[in-house]
Amino acid sequence: MPLRLLGLWLALALSALAQTHIPKSPGNRLVHLDDPSPFYPHLDFPRLTTPQWVGEEGVEAVVTLGIDDMRATAKYEQFLRPILERLKKIDGRAPVSIMTCRIAPDDPQVKTWLAEGLSIEVHTLTHPCPLLHKGNLNQAANVVHGGADLLSQIKGNTPVAYRMPCC
Repeated sequence: MPLRLLGLWLALALSALAQTHIPKSPGNRLVHLDDPSPFYPHLDFPRLTTPQWVGEEGVEAVVTLGIDDMRATAKYEQFLRPILERLKKIDGRAPVSIMTCRIAPDDPQVKTWLAEGLSIEVHTLTHPCPLLHKGNLNQAANVVHGGADLLSQIKGNTPVAYRMPCC
């Protein structure tokens, strides 16, 4: 009986080892960057921005400031200026993200903000609420991608965030 058990165990072990595959090369670890789709990131995807998550090394607290639906810069500059100055005293920069619908890519205020460390992010072109209110996926994609295209025209700005309207 023990000999049969040993034979069975040996057969199973050899079978398991025979099916193990170890690739000769690790492959291209950056192949996911070939896909132009903005929808590929997932929860564990490497973040391409400054560490900002509770629990990460060096993060003591998280504070968010939401600027929503920006279309004209003057009133936002007036509101943000004291906050930006305080952030610059604390950290030497003003790391604030502004979600905007439409903004002129050549607006001089945007250039000033970018130099101070702000980022201008996508919030759609027309702020449809809800995004699929007419059930037209193409129209929804156009207002989202159109916002990204518009903000990509701002020299020195690469939008990396998107905020869904009405959420």
